[in-house]
Amino acid sequence: MDRSPDKAKDLLSKRRTRAIRKNKKEKQVTSGKKATRSTAAKMPVNSNSDRRRLEAIHLGDKLPDIILKNELGEDVYIQKIAEEHPVVIFAYPKASTPGCTVQGCGFRDNYDTIVSKNYQVYGLSMDSPKAQLNFKTMQNFPYHLLSDPRAELISFLGASKSGLKTARSHWIFDKGGILSDMKIGVSPRDSVEQAMARILERD
Repeated sequence: MDRSPDKAKDLLSKRRTRAIRKNKKEKQVTSGKKATRSTAAKMPVNSNSDRRRLEAIHLGDKLPDIILKNELGEDVYIQKIAEEHPVVIFAYPKASTPGCTVQGCGFRDNYDTIVSKNYQVYGLSMDSPKAQLNFKTMQNFPYHLLSDPRAELISFLGASKSGLKTARSHWIFDKGGILSDMKIGVSPRDSVEQAMARILERD
């Protein structure tokens, strides 16, 4: 059927209008997605390293309210471990590795002296309770080893490397859980020697 020139122009105009509106909507959707991505990129990332910067312990601070498992799979309420006695916590990168064995055995060999000063000792790493139990059994450690697979306590204590690794360290907490001394990033032998020197000088 034939159409008049005016009707043909009107039809063409309507088609162009619909096409323009469609293009505008597509641009708005695309722009919205870009804005969302841009906003998300600018938002702070809640990573372990960020939490460490915000929460890392300082001298005079108290142990946090965190529950970890020991090598036996038992719950250990971290805030309570120093209620009755001062505490030494030492952290190591990985159970049953050479440097960590040297550090752990150093605290083992000085254990009687540490206990005679009324201190308790805890080892700490991201290893599983099973790995901790094997480490303790093989080296005959007389103290408990804490399993912190998500680096909760390790991050709070300032020894987490991006939540993936642990810096060899030690901390001394007075009775009541108040931090009085800490060393982050030390050698296995220095960790033991410096912790012992601190304990003995406070006799």
